[in-house]
Amino acid sequence: MTNPTENFALSGCRILFAEDGPDNQRLVSFILRRVGAEVVIAENGQLAFDEAIKARDSAKPIDIILMDIQMPVLDGYEATRKLRAAGYDRPIVAVTAKTMPGDREKCIDAGCDAYLPKPVQQRPLIELIAWYYSFAGRGDNNQTAPNTLEKNNDDETRATTIKT
Repeated sequence: MTNPTENFALSGCRILFAEDGPDNQRLVSFILRRVGAEVVIAENGQLAFDEAIKARDSAKPIDIILMDIQMPVLDGYEATRKLRAAGYDRPIVAVTAKTMPGDREKCIDAGCDAYLPKPVQQRPLIELIAWYYSFAGRGDNNQTAPNTLEKNNDDETRATTIKT
């Protein structure tokens, strides 16, 4: 079996992971650090907002935000809306257990660029981040991103593309 992360390198990529669950914090951080990313954790939406704005205004901006939707203090919808209202233009990816019909659209309407359902699948997560990281800072927001999941004939879950 091949390592699903073997073709990806995220060295230099700064990711803000807004997530209140310690298990998800550890798992996703481990996956991303294994491919070279720097991961900053925020335990709620307000802390995520504060960290993203502080980093944006410093010499070490966040490249991509992974935003849980259900968090205390300020939920992911409101944190994303607040970031966009503050002029934050880097990618924000909703990472959520909310998978009912219409939930993806609610995330996109709040200002998220993409949507990944929980439980997080390693390969689609890394593919999506690698895709966004390859365009980070270029102002090229009209690309098609891998942001949904589907099963192929081998029952392997993979990212597919949808225009966001």
